[in-house]
Amino acid sequence: MAKPSKISGFPEWLPEQKIAEEKVIATIFLLYPGYRITKGSTDP
Repeated sequence: MAKPSKISGFPEWLPEQKIAEEKVIATIFLLYPGYRITKGSTDP
């Protein structure tokens, strides 16, 4: 029998967790506008 393994990729959050994640991301964008942080940005 095969052993279960973790699914790779992005996590799927429960609604409460997704709301909390979105609040953290929104706070980051509000606090650090001068650092050119954009969604999807991977530049250092």
